[in-house]
Amino acid sequence: MLTDINKFDIKRLIAFAALNAFGVLLIYFLHDFIKPFLGALIFYILFKNFMYKMVHEWKWKQGLSALVIILLSFFIILIPVLTLSYLLYSKISVVLNDPASLITVLDLLDKKVLELTGVEIFDDANIHKLKTAATNLIPTFLSELAYTLANIGIMYFILYYMLKNSSQISREVNNYLPFEHENIDEMAKELESQTLSNAVGVPLVGTIQGMAAGIGYWIFGLNEPVFWAAITAFTSLLPFIGTALIWVPASIFIMASGNLWAGLGLFAYGTLIIMNIDNVARFMIQKKFADVHPMITVFGVLIGLELFGLAGIIFGPLMLSYFILFVKMYRRVYNVKTI
Repeated sequence: MLTDINKFDIKRLIAFAALNAFGVLLIYFLHDFIKPFLGALIFYILFKNFMYKMVHEWKWKQGLSALVIILLSFFIILIPVLTLSYLLYSKISVVLNDPASLITVLDLLDKKVLELTGVEIFDDANIHKLKTAATNLIPTFLSELAYTLANIGIMYFILYYMLKNSSQISREVNNYLPFEHENIDEMAKELESQTLSNAVGVPLVGTIQGMAAGIGYWIFGLNEPVFWAAITAFTSLLPFIGTALIWVPASIFIMASGNLWAGLGLFAYGTLIIMNIDNVARFMIQKKFADVHPMITVFGVLIGLELFGLAGIIFGPLMLSYFILFVKMYRRVYNVKTI
């Protein structure tokens, strides 16, 4: 009997190891599709309740409901992102098509910084490096844009079938997760809350910061304040430096243009308002969504940028939040005691 049990355990371990090896191999070959899958998963979690309402209360067909959600997500979320990318591309193109104006602005900026601090930033070597980097910027941007559009197409393909087969997916998840149904329901609620906090709450905080920055840019005379407000909202998602990546150079640029007090005013406005409004907005939004610790956001963004590029700004914190959530669930279900 003991021999039979040992044989069974050995066979089970071999099968388990083979399944894991095969799974790792599949992930390796399909790693290019991880970003589209994560994007589809985020949209699925955000819209699954609306999908349920359309199918079960409004009696719409699942395929039609899935298409409606795809269109909604495209116009509400992706159109603004693609528009911002186009605006940024157009600004870069204008500057690169007229490099003389860029050199003039950098020369004025360098003289003002040298006058104020005694430090020369844009010497001949730095100018040459900047020109080289700028020459490669547009081709890189275009290739990244094409790659992003391809990923969006794949993401919506995955999302369509996730939404259309949502009931089957829920059933299979319940069958395969090593938790009781009550724990799975609780985990699903927390998973939805974490997704809302990271995928909606964090960009919403960035939007509020961008709006506050736009008001400051308009008051202190920065050209095209709406455009730079949008860029500031995007940079608010970056760890450590955040919005200062925009308003600090903007302040220096205004001072270099001869408006010393306006530049100093924008710098003070950025220090007192733009930086601190993040804490106020985050406190207000966390009342509605899950309370995600700032360290999760910071380290999640760092991990996400390394793994996924710019898309990791959203995916990184989500993956870290999901991991911590699964660890908590495992400890609770299997009674793992803390030390």
